[in-house]
Amino acid sequence: MLRRYFISFITIALGFAAPIVVLEIFFRFLPVMDITNDQPVNDQQPYIRYKPNKIITFSKGWDFSLVTHKHVNNYGYMSDIDYVRGEPAPLATIIGDSYVEAMQLPNSQTMHGLLAERVKAIGKVYGIGYSGSPLSQYLAFSKFAHDEFSPEAMVFIVVGNDFDESLMKYKWDPGFHYFEMHNQTLRLVRIDFAGHTGLRNIAKHMALARYLFLTAGLDWRKIAALWNSKEVGNVKYVGNVPAVVPEERLRDSRAAVERFIELLPKMSGLSTDKILFVVDAKRPNLYTEEGRKEAKGSYFDLMRTYFIKKTRQAGYEVVDMQPVFEKHYSQHRRRFEYPIDAHWNALGHELVADEIEKSRVFQKVFSRVGK
Repeated sequence: MLRRYFISFITIALGFAAPIVVLEIFFRFLPVMDITNDQPVNDQQPYIRYKPNKIITFSKGWDFSLVTHKHVNNYGYMSDIDYVRGEPAPLATIIGDSYVEAMQLPNSQTMHGLLAERVKAIGKVYGIGYSGSPLSQYLAFSKFAHDEFSPEAMVFIVVGNDFDESLMKYKWDPGFHYFEMHNQTLRLVRIDFAGHTGLRNIAKHMALARYLFLTAGLDWRKIAALWNSKEVGNVKYVGNVPAVVPEERLRDSRAAVERFIELLPKMSGLSTDKILFVVDAKRPNLYTEEGRKEAKGSYFDLMRTYFIKKTRQAGYEVVDMQPVFEKHYSQHRRRFEYPIDAHWNALGHELVADEIEKSRVFQKVFSRVGK
């Protein structure tokens, strides 16, 4: 009897396993998104980065409609050039999240790749970006850039989820720096990361799993929400963040902005005239009149307005991409993101690079450009 049950169990198991094995072999021949091998974050290596000196494949869409190959440089960031400590040439660093990392297009077409090429005869531009980084992480990156490279200028790319996600109250991912309330003051705290373990580590090495969850974008959180009969499709977004948030979250976001501005001079080691902020537009709402009306008064609208006001009051130069994108779209009718991805496409990066290049901060560092 036991022998018969055991044979039946093995037969059923093989019936399930065989198709999985076939699919695993099949997807290993396709441009499935690679694992990036996040490096440990601890006292010895306090800043999040990828495994250095490698080429990785990024892909998105069930049919691989978006595929790029990215070079990770010697410091573990997406760039075709290696970064040099003690670089004697004029140097500017561009700091941000996935918009600086820019997995969706070749490094040469990112805003920092374009600018590096434009000033290569007289200086350098380094990009330091990591997906998921908020304002709090930008502070850590600014200290890293200052201590390691001593740049003459820093440029920060600010997008919709940079405000509330700076607070440990709303986000908690290992490897990142967040603000945590302590004695009525927001302090910057690092969450150490020792590496992925268990099922997640196994899944990272399976082409089938990477295709389903990374390339095809299968979201287990949404599936779980549907399973629990929670509404997930009625939330409206502006700037890739919810259009409406509770008042408490709005107050907390403003507090994060104020603390960021307060800590930035010490962390970056730079005066206000050597720092530039580039603030994303309210996309994709900017393409229609109806969309622009819907965006008015949204969370991102309120926060970007508050951020621009506060940073300018503090003496920083700010580039607002809203009028830039609106003007270009009205003339050319070309969008600034991908059909299946909300990040800037090559056109978006080019326009951002143009605005950075025209800024007072950038011109002060690379004043001989074009001469």
